[in-house]
Amino acid sequence: MKKFLIVLALLSTPSLAATLNDVNQLPDSAEKAKKGLHGQVGLAVINLPEFMGSDDNKTTVLPVVNVHYNDRFYFKFNRLGGWLYKNKNGFRFGGVVTSHSGYDKEDIHNQELAQSWGDRDASFMAGVNAAYQYKKFNLEAGYVTDVSDNSEGAKFYGIASYTVFADRDKSLTLNARFEHLDKDMVNYYYGVSDSTLNATIGVVGTYKLSKNWTAIGAFTVTSLGDEISDSVISTDDKGNVALLGAVYSF
Repeated sequence: MKKFLIVLALLSTPSLAATLNDVNQLPDSAEKAKKGLHGQVGLAVINLPEFMGSDDNKTTVLPVVNVHYNDRFYFKFNRLGGWLYKNKNGFRFGGVVTSHSGYDKEDIHNQELAQSWGDRDASFMAGVNAAYQYKKFNLEAGYVTDVSDNSEGAKFYGIASYTVFADRDKSLTLNARFEHLDKDMVNYYYGVSDSTLNATIGVVGTYKLSKNWTAIGAFTVTSLGDEISDSVISTDDKGNVALLGAVYSF
């Protein structure tokens, strides 16, 4: 099982990573299982833009990983983290490693521009994050910086989610997210030397199929900052993501 999880973790981190940040509010299946390794693994079909700013979409299959160890360490979609401090009031502070997706020059509409533009590699990022939970509300904020020397940039993000309902068979969660990219990141990925702010709203639902299997679905809409939508490589000012899959709880 542990080797299988490592393989899934490696598969989860490439170019889909930034988009997955918008749908990683999958509710934990074993809230009372605080000791040992527990969580969910599975597969999902996802439809998303070729890159944020493109009006071409692609559909692909990817692994879904939502794993925790002793309520201290976690791998959730494309984020690996650990809580350095937590209290009984629902506040946590820790470190996190994630990535920001890149793209291939072939994804750019203008082929002449694509040849001179070249590929943009994913940025692997590390930093700190804090979270707070109160009943059905969850808040999280984090600051991460590129440690792979690709974009050499940083970003700050905030996430708010509200669980509309959750029982033994089903759940529905609404979430909103903002992401501020500094000018180094925007310049590397979009050729604009200015910072920008993206905003996302979404919904995540689950339905229990059996004792261990759960169906998941998610849909998000992202509004891109003007600095991205006005870039010469952008052909859209928004990005929609739809996900449907199934996970096994252990």
